[in-house]
Amino acid sequence: MNDPHIQLISYNQQNQKHTPALEASLVASQLIEGQVNWVDVVGLDAIEQLRPVSEHFGLHSLTHEDIHDVEIMPKLEFFENYTLVILPIFAYDVELKRFQPHNISLVFGKNYLLSFHRQPSTVFQPIIDRIVQGLGRVRKKGADYLLYLLMQAVLNHNEQVLEEFREDLEEMEESLILDVDEESVKEIVFFKKELSKFRKILFPVKDLANRLKQDDLLLVDKKNLVFFRHLHEQVLEMEHTYQNFKDILAHFMDLYISGLSQNMNKIMKTLTLITTIFIPMSFIAGFYGMNFKHMPELNYPWAYPVAIVVMLSCGLGMYFYMRKRKWV
Repeated sequence: MNDPHIQLISYNQQNQKHTPALEASLVASQLIEGQVNWVDVVGLDAIEQLRPVSEHFGLHSLTHEDIHDVEIMPKLEFFENYTLVILPIFAYDVELKRFQPHNISLVFGKNYLLSFHRQPSTVFQPIIDRIVQGLGRVRKKGADYLLYLLMQAVLNHNEQVLEEFREDLEEMEESLILDVDEESVKEIVFFKKELSKFRKILFPVKDLANRLKQDDLLLVDKKNLVFFRHLHEQVLEMEHTYQNFKDILAHFMDLYISGLSQNMNKIMKTLTLITTIFIPMSFIAGFYGMNFKHMPELNYPWAYPVAIVVMLSCGLGMYFYMRKRKWV
């Protein structure tokens, strides 16, 4: 069981202090009053070691449990002194072509924000750099704006993951155009299942973003509500992307069925052409195979070779006729 890695970023418009490594028991003593304090925690296995952080900020026991719950769905929950936001963040395994989601929990209160990751991630590093270097407007605003930036970073990352998924869909489309086999339909079904993972999480996130844009949002400056409305628009764009992928996979299934149909048509065409070529031969063989007593041709010495030549001529004639009509 690995110990959690905790870093603290305290800032206001004039100053900032970044402590890249800190023990959980020392967090409270390092907070700077009058500044925004961002506590970023990576690693949630050692749940008891994080208890001092939860207790100092007055987190409810249910919040503590939600943060450590691996299976919990995205949620937005309001408490008396803080707001809990749980967002999914996706990784995409290019080799296995699988979505690998895990949660990032954000606890937002007056002049502080706590972020909890189960796995190490560089998603928030650009925001830390902006705070340290004094870039942008982040140091001019409060913890509510920081909450917006962190949520936007998670959504931007998920959009990039979707683009990686799109690239795999484009590769599959090329392979379907070139060839259709049993593996093709297995791959389509596999991608549908992976996309359903994204769908399962997308709609709770959409509801969460819709609630965040409301005018009565606790602890959020009215001037900053416009940023949270932008988050809702971003989620709607992701929903559109999901719907687009869903339509693409439906098109792939149609393409697969169409490919099967074309292959079957080619087989039937080949069998029909072979049958057509042999029809005259079968007619001649059947005609002279009748067991009538008085068939003068049967007594001719050259009857057999003539019949063979006539049958071959009919077959070749039919073949070249079909070649001329470009049926073969």
